[in-house]
Amino acid sequence: MDKNASTGLILIMGIMLVWYMFFLPKTTPEPTTPVTSSTQTTQNDTTAPALVANDTLRDQKMAEVYGDLSVATQGENKIFTIKTEKLTVHIQTKGGGIANASLNEQKNFDGKVMAMVADVPSAQFSEAFSFQNRNISTADLFFQPVGNVPASVSGKDSAKLTLRASIDDNRFIEKTYTFKGDKYDVRYNYNMVGLDNDLKNNTYNIDWKATLPRQEKEVNSQRLKTTVIYKSPEAVEKLSMTEAEKKEEATKVSWVSFRSQFFTYALIPDKAFRNGTFEVTPYTEDSLNKAMSAKVAVDLEKGKGYGYTFLMCPNEYKLLDTYNMSPMHTLDLGWGPVKYINVITAKIFTWLEGLNISYGIILLIFGILVKIVVLPMTYKSYISMAKLRVLNQTPEMKELDAKYADDAQKLQLEKMAIYNKVGVSPFGGCLPMLLQYPIIISMFFFFPQAVELRGKSFLWATDLSTYDSILDLSFSIPGYGDHVSLFTILMAVSTFFFTLYTQNSQPSVAGNPAMQMQMKIMTYVMPFILLFFLNNYASGLCWYYFVSNMLAIGQNILFRYFVDDTKLEAKLHEARAKKESKGGAESSKSWMQQKLEEAQNRQKEIAAEKRNNKKNEK
Repeated sequence: MDKNASTGLILIMGIMLVWYMFFLPKTTPEPTTPVTSSTQTTQNDTTAPALVANDTLRDQKMAEVYGDLSVATQGENKIFTIKTEKLTVHIQTKGGGIANASLNEQKNFDGKVMAMVADVPSAQFSEAFSFQNRNISTADLFFQPVGNVPASVSGKDSAKLTLRASIDDNRFIEKTYTFKGDKYDVRYNYNMVGLDNDLKNNTYNIDWKATLPRQEKEVNSQRLKTTVIYKSPEAVEKLSMTEAEKKEEATKVSWVSFRSQFFTYALIPDKAFRNGTFEVTPYTEDSLNKAMSAKVAVDLEKGKGYGYTFLMCPNEYKLLDTYNMSPMHTLDLGWGPVKYINVITAKIFTWLEGLNISYGIILLIFGILVKIVVLPMTYKSYISMAKLRVLNQTPEMKELDAKYADDAQKLQLEKMAIYNKVGVSPFGGCLPMLLQYPIIISMFFFFPQAVELRGKSFLWATDLSTYDSILDLSFSIPGYGDHVSLFTILMAVSTFFFTLYTQNSQPSVAGNPAMQMQMKIMTYVMPFILLFFLNNYASGLCWYYFVSNMLAIGQNILFRYFVDDTKLEAKLHEARAKKESKGGAESSKSWMQQKLEEAQNRQKEIAAEKRNNKKNEK
């Protein structure tokens, strides 16, 4: 920049400074406080009467709807959380009911808190009654805590939370919850103090609604074990586990339970409910299980409170039995003798739990115990089949196989005659085997809902109560699923080898094509069916069946080692000689032999009739 430019810039800046200091017009500051105050006062003067009028109108309307209890319809909903060793319970001030609860010792399949109910708007627990000729629900009232609010309790100690929805000091609705440190239950007392003259009916209703969340990896299996259960004077009643159902009970109800696959949420009154209406509705979305509803009537008694027990616990047989929840009927233990077998199974499991060992080992020990129990029947079945096997290997039987190779019925008839002579029945090994089937079937009912297995790992399985996936597929195979369960594969393979070994140890079915086909189906098709059918079932069940098959193979190998076929054949000849010495009367024929002969004679008669008819036609 040259000298002239610099001088000009300095002059311009000087002129601007002089203008700003001496010639710029002065502005008069606007009044602040007077104007603002005037505006605010005007606003307050015009809105205050409107607000007062609205509040008054609202209070009048609330008084029309709720009567004197309208004073309890205003407030702020707060949540109080009380934690015991077993439970974490959340109680809300609006309605004064349990908003939610979780089991501290359990986790969801995804590792999150194991909530008993889903956090949905429809969930509630409330009382409904007629007050001053108005229908009132405690769901609309706000309850305030009385005294200290406990935060936690443990051991043998207990703690109380008392909530009141008050009209005044002498008239109020009181709800008291008592928490026990080491228990799964919460004691609940409901009392309406000073309201007797305004209660018009002789009953009040409890409206209990809850949506059970998805808690398990296999949500469909969970739904198939979830329903509403209640105890009537006649029996334990269950609503449908496969579809929506609503049921009314006109007689007394001792308790009501929302039961899922592994857990129970129950309400047990000190005095039976007068009647009830119960409903269950399935969901299709994966995050929810089923919606449950129970509406029960309670007899009103002036001046008295009402006591209940909330039970939130695992479906353990012994635990449910402690609360008189009829576990034999509450749990899905099967039908007929299967149910009673599973009662014994549950007690054995409780005993084995005391060993403090892996549940996979417990299942192994349990399988050994079952084999010991059925050992007499298994041995008897093996001996009967061994006799037939030895007998069918004799020259006499082989000669019959060759002689009647083209006449299966005649072959069976001739063999039956020999079986009868030596005192052996071809069905002697079937009955002992059939007697074992209820035990096998009972395990199918027990393991898929054995909460003892839930969350327990063994080998590669992270949870024995559900399937063990070693490979997740990117697609789903109809009837099989979208994963590969290794325990299911082991169970199917062991079933194949067990069936194959058993058939090789049994008497020959040569000359009987139908029987041969059935044997092939049993050997090759059945394991394949089980592979598909059990892929989504509890890995603990498949592990048990695998253990059972391997133990059975080992057991039969031991039987084969200790049973001498030569001695067995000598005993058969001895029995035959004794029977022949007494004469072979017609009456000595076995029932099966007689039926076969009758069937053969009837076929001959039919064939003769056909031949005669053809001759007559000619």
